[in-house]
Amino acid sequence: MTIYATIVGTRFNKKPYAEQELSNCIDDCISISNLTDDLCIAGDLNTSFINTELYYEIKGIKSRKKLINLCEICDVDLTTGRIEQNIDHIFTP
Repeated sequence: MTIYATIVGTRFNKKPYAEQELSNCIDDCISISNLTDDLCIAGDLNTSFINTELYYEIKGIKSRKKLINLCEICDVDLTTGRIEQNIDHIFTP
C-alpha cells in the first residue's frame, strides 16, 4: 500500500493560492495512483463532504466536487466523508 499524506492549504481561501494547492494535491494523487494498485490518501483537505456544511468547503473552487471526482479517478473510498464538521480525511482502496 502506498500512503500519500497531504495538507491542502487555503491561505484564508484566497485565490489563486487555494485553487493551486488543491490542483497540486489532485495532480499528485493521480500521478501516484498510476504507480500503485493500493493508494491511501490522508490529510487535511479543508473540505467537508456533507452537502449542508457549506462553511467547510474551499469557497469558489468547488473543492468538494473535485475531490469526489478524484475518488473516482483513483478508485478510492472516501472513508471519512460522513463525519460532521470534519475537514481531515482518509481515502482507502
